[in-house]
Amino acid sequence: MISFILLIISFILVASGYLIIIFTYLFNKNKELDITAADQVLKILDDDSAISLIEDKDAYFNHYNIKRHIVKLKAKTYNSKDIFSISVATLLSGYYKIKDKSLVYVSYVFKELKIFSFIPVITLIISYFVNSIGDSKISIVIFMFVLLYQYVLNNINTIAMDKINIAGNDINKIVKILTKTSTIFFVSTLVQVMRLVVIILKI
Repeated sequence: MISFILLIISFILVASGYLIIIFTYLFNKNKELDITAADQVLKILDDDSAISLIEDKDAYFNHYNIKRHIVKLKAKTYNSKDIFSISVATLLSGYYKIKDKSLVYVSYVFKELKIFSFIPVITLIISYFVNSIGDSKISIVIFMFVLLYQYVLNNINTIAMDKINIAGNDINKIVKILTKTSTIFFVSTLVQVMRLVVIILKI
């Protein structure tokens, strides 16, 4: 019974995180500024911008390439003036400005950082199908690595927020919302780990 409740809680958290992103996009997609998302990156990165921004016409998601130190914006975002796209570009620019070793550690596993990730959905699906003690023991090892990654990502987001320094405007509000969803996904994984412990201990 407890494991089922924890599964429901984790589902609600994951769904809430994605819904927050979707509604933030829907409520802001028609609000435009006088600059494009690409202009915002150039502004934040300053002198490094010429070699650190690429329009990736084949990309489905905007991302920051950790190893190559490049902000890659998909074509739709690159020339967009809507405030959501500019906010996404702003956060990615914040990743670029981070010199912390945590980014190096992340690059050993993931070469890119994306605003939108399917990892929470994958962990939720795994958690749904895990009901035995044996499967729980295997899954808890996997989930601990995911939990560590999400914890590091939350720290990276905090550092990125400090680097871009855009307090007091709508972009800052959206960037904060995007970073808070990472915290929600972290908590959802933590709840799933608790569920696996409950199954192992037969509580």
